Amino acid sequence: MKVGIVGIGAVGAATAMAIATRARVRELVLVNRNRARARGVATDMRYGLPLSGAIAIADGDYGDLEGASVVVVAAGINEKTGGATDRNDPAGRLRLLGANMKAYEEIVPRIVSAAPQAVILVATDPPDPLVDVARRFATHGRVIGTGTYLDSLRFRVHLAQRLDVAVAAVEAYVIGEHGTSSVFVWSSAKVGGRSIEKIVADRRMMFDDFRREIEQEVRYANISIIEGIGASQYGIGIVTARIAEVIAWDERAVFPVGSHIHAYGVTLSLPSVIGREGVREVLCPDLSDGETRALERSAETLRKALAKYAPVRVISRSLLPLDGCELSEAISAGGRGIRRIDEQGDVAGEAHVTRDRGIGIRLCQRLEAKDSRDSRSGQPKDDQVHLPVHVHLEVRCGAVRLVRCTPPCHAAISTIPGTWRGAPSRRRPGAPPKRSGALLLRVRPASTPSCRGNSGRHSGPFR
Repeated sequence: MKVGIVGIGAVGAATAMAIATRARVRELVLVNRNRARARGVATDMRYGLPLSGAIAIADGDYGDLEGASVVVVAAGINEKTGGATDRNDPAGRLRLLGANMKAYEEIVPRIVSAAPQAVILVATDPPDPLVDVARRFATHGRVIGTGTYLDSLRFRVHLAQRLDVAVAAVEAYVIGEHGTSSVFVWSSAKVGGRSIEKIVADRRMMFDDFRREIEQEVRYANISIIEGIGASQYGIGIVTARIAEVIAWDERAVFPVGSHIHAYGVTLSLPSVIGREGVREVLCPDLSDGETRALERSAETLRKALAKYAPVRVISRSLLPLDGCELSEAISAGGRGIRRIDEQGDVAGEAHVTRDRGIGIRLCQRLEAKDSRDSRSGQPKDDQVHLPVHVHLEVRCGAVRLVRCTPPCHAAISTIPGTWRGAPSRRRPGAPPKRSGALLLRVRPASTPSCRGNSGRHSGPFR
């Protein structure tokens, strides 16, 4: 089994070391912009491999990622370099999004070109919005982030220390953003089947003080580490290595990772079943009312970060069959007939129509980022990147209804009369032409979400 790592800085090197010592993959390829660094790390590690399992480690270029089942992306600036080490800064790691998004614009397409079937594992901060960015550049949904897996482990470690029990006996999760708005799920935190709150009460400790101190220690653990050694690297390296091997071995293990949750219109962390294709299923834990509200606030924080750096600005014109056709025929012909135009009227990409579990059809808009340059100076007009807009439509009995847009946005639908003859391969011999029309869909940003679904339901990645 083959794993690749792009970006051999502090986190990338720590991940490589963890993978090598765990020795559960056969081949590890290290890719770095400065190849001499990747070569040096690979060479240094190879000298210790006789004491580990059988694993081949080599430096390489993007082409050497071919055949990898997982590619870890750890490239970009870290918290110390990006100035994200202020405990009083509510943005926290999200401050790094703009700079690291530009790095992903270059890196992700090259990964997909070399290893189109690989799962992309985001380890760069901030991982949650960078998963959405990577999905846009990868044009597939096999992208996950390290998310709050490390936060959950830190939570368990601090609980175990305070309660003087083994870490393995503690069951506790942190969900939402890997950052300042993360949500500690105290309502289901347990040791030996007994709730933490009851154990704290049994020991005559003040739960509110206990809770506040634990959350403070966990939420800003990265800054405490940075103050000591300059970078938070070893814990996240071990976590990233574990996620990579779970994917490579199709283990179906369950822990919180970042994946795009359609009900929230953004990537955030929830306990998930992890396998060869990445996230197989999302398992939303039972939450108290306060935790549910906190998770929504965390999602809103992430949506605002994406809106700031990658606003949705799309006008789209899509041709969809509306009347007198079977759903399968609508999907077959519509998939070829859908095109999209941007604000200047230029075709920005193709859309895809797929069956949505018999409910209707789903239009997955993938707007390509365009190199918009000023005609006089030749310089880019702005640094904004357009993320995918997933427009969920339901077509029944000739009527079209907008179900949901993610990211949340305002959409207006109108129809234009016309005809459609259906896909020749699908139409029965001698069948009359099918009547239809054109669907004009306009999308613009929304400051607040327009809809919400079941947070525990995962509709699966777009492929």
